[in-house]
Amino acid sequence: MQILPKVPNPIGERDRHAYLSNLYVAPEARGGVGSRLLDAALGWADQHGVDCVVLWPTPKSTTLYQRHGFVRPGGVMERKSGRSL
Repeated sequence: MQILPKVPNPIGERDRHAYLSNLYVAPEARGGVGSRLLDAALGWADQHGVDCVVLWPTPKSTTLYQRHGFVRPGGVMERKSGRSL
């Protein structure tokens, strides 16, 4: 997980975003490990005030991210925190 520098904007959009890359579990270790890793990464993001996590999933990983609150508004998936502006 890496914090993305974002240019401030005039519309008040939150600007603390992070990019999640390379979350991978070997096939023989699957069965909850990916969810635990993702939970840890998202917990870190929440603790560090991240407003939005973005990632580019593989077709096989999409359901994992959907189960953790990510949506696909376009080509990327994102998860926005529950915090208000």
